[in-house]
Amino acid sequence: MRIATKLRLSVLLVAACFRSSSSIAQTWSAPEFVTSGTEAVALATNGKGTSAVLFWETGPGLMATVGINGNWTAPVLLTTATSVGRVIVAPNGDVLAVWSFETTNSSSPVETQAAFYSGGKWGKTITITGSGSATASSSIGNVAAIGIDAANEATIVWEQLLGSGSCGLEEVTGNSVSGFGTPQQLNSTCLGSVGLAVNSSGEALAVQGGATLEVAPIVGTLRTASGAWGASFDIATPYYGRQRPYVALGDNGTAAVTWRARTFSEYAIYENGVWTAPAHLPSSSAADSTVAVDGSGNAVAAYSGKVSSRVPGGAFQTPIMLGSGFVTCSQAGTFMVSGNSVATRLPGSTTWNQNGPPAGEVAIGPGQALVVVNPVVSVETASVP
Repeated sequence: MRIATKLRLSVLLVAACFRSSSSIAQTWSAPEFVTSGTEAVALATNGKGTSAVLFWETGPGLMATVGINGNWTAPVLLTTATSVGRVIVAPNGDVLAVWSFETTNSSSPVETQAAFYSGGKWGKTITITGSGSATASSSIGNVAAIGIDAANEATIVWEQLLGSGSCGLEEVTGNSVSGFGTPQQLNSTCLGSVGLAVNSSGEALAVQGGATLEVAPIVGTLRTASGAWGASFDIATPYYGRQRPYVALGDNGTAAVTWRARTFSEYAIYENGVWTAPAHLPSSSAADSTVAVDGSGNAVAAYSGKVSSRVPGGAFQTPIMLGSGFVTCSQAGTFMVSGNSVATRLPGSTTWNQNGPPAGEVAIGPGQALVVVNPVVSVETASVP
């Protein structure tokens, strides 16, 4: 499995009207060349004019460029280590890049670093941890996860070696002005794969699961809008094959978690303060999946080239084939999936408009969708609710 298992973040939006916007999501711009590179690693936008791309050039190291109203900065080398990165763009235009790399070219320990882009420049590199935990089967793209709220406050979660053979989930919050605060330990569990979703109000859900076939639970830890983390709990009890969870959280508090199981894919929903029991994603095989939730609690899961939709209070329905990979959405209800032809579904609609360019990296913000296309690194944009 490639180490480039990527995490991405959907920027949260306000509601919009489907009828007034039904035509604007159909039109994609011509490709705009950004910079030379071998592969885009992560993409994010706030939809208000600021976007960011992390990418690889020839050889080890991770590069970053920031676009402001279509003008892209000269690429900056974030690290010379062979690493995987994640990036988010705050509503105020600040950018946070986080990257991880193995310090001994084996598994643990893993070092995770971060840097803020603000005021037209990158700040100093911040070491989040030098003792990150990873098993031999872990992807370093899944050992840490990030999110951001409407107040521009970022959260990072990761699994960390704690000494004396112990290990646990850690978290830290901060912003470009004050930096990061003191990390706190959330539990004493390390499983190998970490995910995080944060909504506009600052509510958060961190998830943990196995990195490969083993007997493992899917673990969740919730944070209230006031910043208080609760006790960790099993979203799904230990079972052979449960691994690599993915999480999404809407502004109304609805959360969806999907993960791979031994011979199929599973999900659980957190709605109105109650968790559903784990269930099979329909017509699924043993495959990784992603999921997105809008502000009203509508959800879309993408797996095995298919997408399946769920309305509040319901279950995921019979999927349709889109050749899709990753799904993201706006809180207004526009869903977008990557693939051989990017597909978009507008608020209030059940129809997918599969007229976008081929793209593996997609992002959405309030008013704009963004995709990375060839020649790498180029971008196309479309107006969306």
